[in-house]
Amino acid sequence: MVLVHGITDTWRTWELLLPHLESRHDALAITLLGHSGGRALSVDGGATLSELADEAERDMDAAGMETAHLVGNSLGGWIVLELATRGRARSVVALSPAGGWDPGNRWALASYWQLVAIQRSISLTEPIAVWLATRPAVAGSSSAGSSPTRPRCRRRSQSLSFEAPPTVRPRLRS
Repeated sequence: MVLVHGITDTWRTWELLLPHLESRHDALAITLLGHSGGRALSVDGGATLSELADEAERDMDAAGMETAHLVGNSLGGWIVLELATRGRARSVVALSPAGGWDPGNRWALASYWQLVAIQRSISLTEPIAVWLATRPAVAGSSSAGSSPTRPRCRRRSQSLSFEAPPTVRPRLRS
């Protein structure tokens, strides 16, 4: 069984389900191209559906899975449907798959532009948010002093380092 997450997520979206699935299936939860812990995107920063599906196929090949039961959520649902058209599926479960909207639908177009605006806002406000989060009045201090139960925010440069999750997390039964 191959599990494919949605946009901005990682293989960890399936973490709570894996123990239940592993009792009956060999399970492979992947992290998509361009997502945290996944392989980097090309220089232009974009990826097509075909490129995302190619990457998922490489992960399946690396795990020795010619075909599998495919499960995907959102963007992952669109990818597993694409994998099925390539003959890689024994069965498919696509949970709220992306890509099924009518390009002429004004609500879909409005949702797309809202997502674009949110992404731009986040990228523009990130430096300000980091600066604000490190200010004593915001970061856990008050006029009465710092609260022992509230953690203090730290600048990124002061944060602890961590190891990114692996791109592919094979969970194979013995």
